[in-house]
Amino acid sequence: MRSAIFLAGVLAAAAAGAIVRISSPAESAYVSLGTNYLFVGRFNGNSGVLIGDNMVLTAGHLFPGPAATVPFVLNGTTYQVTNCARDPLYNGGNIVLGHDFTIGRITTRVTSIAPVKMHRGPVTGELGTIVGYGLTGLGNGTALTGNGVRRAGTNIIEDFVDGPNCYWSDFDDGTVANNTLPGSLQPTTSHEGQVATGDSGGGLFVVVNGETKVVGINSFNGRFDANTNNSLYGSVSGFSKISADNNWIEQQLNTMNPGRVSGRIQLGQYSLPPTNMSATVSIHDATTDALLEGATIPLAVDGGWTITTNLRGAYRVRVKPITWLSRSSLVTITNGWTRDLDYEIATNGDCTGDNIVDIADYTLLSSKFSLTSSSGGWNVNADLNRDNIVDVADYVILSSAFSAVGL
Repeated sequence: MRSAIFLAGVLAAAAAGAIVRISSPAESAYVSLGTNYLFVGRFNGNSGVLIGDNMVLTAGHLFPGPAATVPFVLNGTTYQVTNCARDPLYNGGNIVLGHDFTIGRITTRVTSIAPVKMHRGPVTGELGTIVGYGLTGLGNGTALTGNGVRRAGTNIIEDFVDGPNCYWSDFDDGTVANNTLPGSLQPTTSHEGQVATGDSGGGLFVVVNGETKVVGINSFNGRFDANTNNSLYGSVSGFSKISADNNWIEQQLNTMNPGRVSGRIQLGQYSLPPTNMSATVSIHDATTDALLEGATIPLAVDGGWTITTNLRGAYRVRVKPITWLSRSSLVTITNGWTRDLDYEIATNGDCTGDNIVDIADYTLLSSKFSLTSSSGGWNVNADLNRDNIVDVADYVILSSAFSAVGL
């Protein structure tokens, strides 16, 4: 009986809006937690999640129309989003049914922030992190304030049989009375939080094998009678499940990115993000290895790379960052988007760029020994660890890779 009564109340759920919180820790802790989620930005004044270097996933009730161009602000940089599509199963009159998704294409590639990957497996009972740009306040009913700041809160992810396309959470304060969801026995988490106005389109995240992934999009919060609002303990939040609409999301990613190939490459003997570095990405015949086409492109902050081609079929895609040896794999290029090609760590030491570490690299490095980036005759390719001086540390890197050949 409790389930039926509960659902009757939630059917009046409102579209989600930053994070409503408990009294301790302070709001600054929720803001600080939010700094770990740079891939959550402001989509047209609300929230959205970067799921590819040119794709944003947000809420269906934020759909601006297919012809609109709207801003998406990531870490202070404004991008433009076009070609938005809304999940055809979206029902604005009954948002608890889920399918509350909009997906859009960013007009320029994002390289300064790494996108988050999607997770499609079950996460019920796990600790989730809710991230958005909406209002905040305490669960005792204090006024909501502070729109436009990214905050993150935690909650236990729960499932509810009457809403199978959504994940749910309730705003616990440690009391039985405010432990709302049927069968829920979960205590208050360290940064207990719920969505509020402006959080719509933000994300619900979990850690899977050490990597943060998005499992849901902030969709709604429930109100139970005329005397409650979304800042009270005992309210619930709902998140549209990515797993429930995975086929539609994948279809949109492919439709909007035909012939696109992307992945990441790790740079060995280098500890900083590859900001301002480039790589040559080339496509080769799968049998003869003959070069068919290629381009030199900037690497993203996570080593991400992307190319677009008219070729279709099985090819070898090779990625060679500046002084690192190449890595490659056989890839089937389709009319969709082939992505998440995570290459193994690339070996550093190729000063001359011929894809082998040999005596020619020693010769070049030796000729630049002791030079700094402000010296005449400087050659950055001799500075293998990119610390702005050619010294013994660069010799060590080269020596450890001697005779290695790119793949």
